[in-house]
Amino acid sequence: MDNEMIDRVAKALWDDDQKFKSIFGFSNEILFGVEFRKKVVPWEYLLDKDIVSSISQEWRDKAKIVIKAMREPTEKMMVAAENAFPMLLTFADKEESGSYIAWRAMINAVIDE
Repeated sequence: MDNEMIDRVAKALWDDDQKFKSIFGFSNEILFGVEFRKKVVPWEYLLDKDIVSSISQEWRDKAKIVIKAMREPTEKMMVAAENAFPMLLTFADKEESGSYIAWRAMINAVIDE
């Protein structure tokens, strides 16, 4: 998979999870060897061809879930977009609004829908 945004989100989720595991966890040592006992496993290490690819794919799948949850913009997001770009069309029906259409198009591009 070559999707920059999904990889960025997956890496951020992985890095955050590693903060906890490097202090309290034992799974890094079990999954990746004693050199990672109470240490962070870098995202780039997961991408090595000799590491089980399903681990990085699992985090990409989680990233996609997070991004899908953002598909529907909040009212606050739409107001901010329309304040930043007044040329965006605003309609009473938010689904016809330029900011709504643009946001959905961007999210859909990331998740390939």
